[in-house]
Amino acid sequence: MQNLVKTTLTIPEELLQQAKITAIKENTTLSQLVREGLFERVQLKRSPSKSKDPMRLLGKFSLGINKIYNKRSDLYDEHIKRKMGL
Repeated sequence: MQNLVKTTLTIPEELLQQAKITAIKENTTLSQLVREGLFERVQLKRSPSKSKDPMRLLGKFSLGINKIYNKRSDLYDEHIKRKMGL
């Protein structure tokens, strides 16, 4: 079994009442409810979800640029040429 420690929390009274009611409805203890909530929150912080991973968008968008430009000015020149119809 895990080493459990006692601690004091400061939370709004209304939240405490709602948590107690939820614990009763789920046939569990208030302590277990708090442990589960903290565990979920801490795990989400440790392992970023796929939906927030910026690499998931890699290759999904096309900017209309088909070649790699070494300088920004080259890209701008190409843009101007396209705008002018050259």
